Amino acid sequence: MERITTPCINFCWIEPGEDICEGCGRTRAEVAQWCFISEDERRAIMPALKDRLAKWKADRAAKQETVP
Repeated sequence: MERITTPCINFCWIEPGEDICEGCGRTRAEVAQWCFISEDERRAIMPALKDRLAKWKADRAAKQETVP
């Protein structure tokens, strides 16, 4: 059996009401479907994860700064 490519860092956490895993940057749907999509689809998603996660963290930090 061939091993699948994964961005998982064994820290899986998705805040309630959010859609991004804080460990790898995948969406809930991507995490759920990862084993079922093709290797080509996985490789197409992976380059965007680092930037997606950084943007999500920056947006979350900005929201927390505006909360009184």
